[in-house]
Amino acid sequence: MQIRAANLPLLAPAIAWALDRREQKLVRRAVKRRAELGATFIGITGSSGKSTTSALLAHILGGAGKVKGQHGANIFKALARTLARMPANMDYVVAECGVGRLGHMAPMAGLLRPVIAIVTLVALEHKSAFGSIEAVAAEKAEMVAALAPDGVAILNGDDPFVSAMAAMC
Repeated sequence: MQIRAANLPLLAPAIAWALDRREQKLVRRAVKRRAELGATFIGITGSSGKSTTSALLAHILGGAGKVKGQHGANIFKALARTLARMPANMDYVVAECGVGRLGHMAPMAGLLRPVIAIVTLVALEHKSAFGSIEAVAAEKAEMVAALAPDGVAILNGDDPFVSAMAAMC
């Protein structure tokens, strides 16, 4: 069974067609579960500092409600698995989103649909995959682009590539 972009409008076709049947089922469950949950979804990305930021934020938010943190395993499949298995009683979901190639962030951010997006910094990580720091910045900016209309972006003002993302809000 080939997945179609129309079936999962939140996913870029480049990711959707590559999924095997088991992964397709997982992503469908994740999309359905994400739509059912009333939690505040927070997406964190950046060339570094993602794991620390997501762990600290999850700990802090734990004082205000039930939190599900997804850090360390920061790839698309891990995010889909986290969302698909999400308990209904969560108040906050803090998800670390990393990328290894161009085109990976948009599907992750589309699946997460963050209400809050945090971008820590942009650096030339994975230079061979991205080619330039501008390409890294564009990829990380997909998290900000996926914000809900009333969403909030928390951007590193000390990083000119990240602070430029404010124009997207």
